[in-house]
Amino acid sequence: MPIPTWSPGQVLTASDVNNWFVPVFKYKAADESVTSSTTLQNDDDIALSVAASATYRLAAYFIYEGGTLGSSDMKIGWTFPSGLTMAYGHIGMTTAGAVNEASVATSSDQTNSPAFGSDGAGQNRAAYLFGMVFVSTTAGTLQLQWAQNTSSGTATKMKKGSWVELQRVA
Repeated sequence: MPIPTWSPGQVLTASDVNNWFVPVFKYKAADESVTSSTTLQNDDDIALSVAASATYRLAAYFIYEGGTLGSSDMKIGWTFPSGLTMAYGHIGMTTAGAVNEASVATSSDQTNSPAFGSDGAGQNRAAYLFGMVFVSTTAGTLQLQWAQNTSSGTATKMKKGSWVELQRVA
């Protein structure tokens, strides 16, 4: 669906405002932990409703911590309605300790979930994602998932203040 064209003096409906001017935004209100598991699990807070046949700009910022580098780390993934596709870049520390500069991931590649390195309990790290989400004819929920990249008894935590934002562009 293309962006509507409004005429001078036209009164916008609540639907116009909510669909085109208000971003879909979710954030973590509290820390969440995963211990001894590499199985992607739904985030407790970050699930966003997407409209059928819509296109969104994606931005996300994750604050996390885990065990020492390579001993737990964090990986992310998504669940979404049938037909949804997405492509995004991500910036953060790799599991080898280097800075990952804009590697690209796609929704169809859940077996190769982006992973970010951690640097020990109490050491916050950040990862930033940016890209596009293309919704087919099925509306639904874009659900963030995450887990440890390597199973560890040291918890990996997605921290309070992490967020995902979708801004509708078509």
